[in-house]
Amino acid sequence: MDGNRRYAVAQNKAKHEGHIKGLHKLEEALIWCKALGIFELTVFALSKENLNRSPIEVETLMNLCKNQFARLARNGGVFETEKIKIRVLGDLSLLPPDVSQSLRRTEEITKNNTEGVLNVCICYNSRDEIE
Repeated sequence: MDGNRRYAVAQNKAKHEGHIKGLHKLEEALIWCKALGIFELTVFALSKENLNRSPIEVETLMNLCKNQFARLARNGGVFETEKIKIRVLGDLSLLPPDVSQSLRRTEEITKNNTEGVLNVCICYNSRDEIE
């Protein structure tokens, strides 16, 4: 999910608009993958380093994460219509409590979906995995 900010800047739009567009493309990609017979997808959504961005950008990312994943999981959302389970991987203790709770709620809502899996890596760092 890298490049959303650069995309927005190149389009003379606000950075958060790039992040929103990226989430919509993720939604499309889930449907494309499923149509192609790819039933498990892993995305690297937010690294620990991304938390060092400006406070306004981090707050925007947190709100997008919380609200958009809840939207995708609700009745009629792509997780329900496509029967996709979400698994959140990473150090959620670094997120504001309302954001981590929202992600865990999305996992709970989708836990019985059996036609696809979306692994979302958030607050991860590859160095942590190596050590």
